[in-house]
Amino acid sequence: MAELEADLARERTQETMDAIRSGVRPTRSGKPIGRPRKVQPRHVRQIQELRETPKPNGEKRTWNEVARSVQLPSSTCRKVYATLLAERARVVNPSPDLSPPRGDQSVA
Repeated sequence: MAELEADLARERTQETMDAIRSGVRPTRSGKPIGRPRKVQPRHVRQIQELRETPKPNGEKRTWNEVARSVQLPSSTCRKVYATLLAERARVVNPSPDLSPPRGDQSVA
């Protein structure tokens, strides 16, 4: 009998969590589920700006300088910037279209 009750409770909990994740139902407190993101969109913009604009003497900023400015670890800043570059490359060089060419449509 206890197993049945436990299974029912587990199912109800899972259904509720699925509804919250899909946005159908809010949490009781109204707060999102999970750990807050460490890197906010403003951090991404700051990292990109600091890394791509040279210092007054013309040199690039070091990762430690960028990290100090945005108050994040330098390894996190490097990962964020690498992700930005990868996204930029994907936009510039989209994956090739694997569909057959549309040129010659002759029917044999």
